[in-house]
Amino acid sequence: MTISNAHFDANQMLLAVRTDYEKNRMATNKNYVDLMLNQLQDFDIISFDVFDTVVTRLVECPIDVFAFIEAKLVSQGYILARGFAKNRLLAEQQARNTAFNKNRAEEITIDEIYNALVAQFGYTQDFANAAKSCEVSSEIDLCVAISDHSELISQLKKLGKTIIFVSDMYLHPQDIEMILKTNGFDNYDYLFVSSFFGKTKHSGKIWTEVKNVVGNEKKSFILETISMRML
Repeated sequence: MTISNAHFDANQMLLAVRTDYEKNRMATNKNYVDLMLNQLQDFDIISFDVFDTVVTRLVECPIDVFAFIEAKLVSQGYILARGFAKNRLLAEQQARNTAFNKNRAEEITIDEIYNALVAQFGYTQDFANAAKSCEVSSEIDLCVAISDHSELISQLKKLGKTIIFVSDMYLHPQDIEMILKTNGFDNYDYLFVSSFFGKTKHSGKIWTEVKNVVGNEKKSFILETISMRML
């Protein structure tokens, strides 16, 4: 669902998108799950992406999340929140440019984004703290599990496979953990988030960190990345 007006009632919007999701949610594709179980039977360790692979947002694009946050903040009496959605998008771009120009950083954190919001748009620190907290809780509210991979992971764990999640994301690992747990993904072995390591899947450098933690000489493994591109 695309959000066209930032000053809607956030609670009504959340109820509407969740109702729409439940109404149109597809049943788990058992044929897909069985196919993947067969293809992965010889792998010891299976890696999944997080967003748009095991969970998906109930809105179409990131600025819709920011518009949802703006509406929540306005409803809480934060006058400064008007125009937040656009500014949040611009602040992330600025934070990425600054981090790259300063030290060729591959990834940033949500803290750096909100520091840029304060510096670039003059928001107070109190407002930035409230908005950042609202963003994390909104991500949790707006994410739902993708049932095919929920079932696939459940079956893989029954087979004794090691399940890891690897995500290119500015949120902190504990925030991603909460999103996963809220959506029923609590039976996994490792989580690697680019914001923590400053390394991404996009560059390939985060896989060194993955292998340092997961790999060892006593256990050979093949790492298979599951993403929506395989669907």
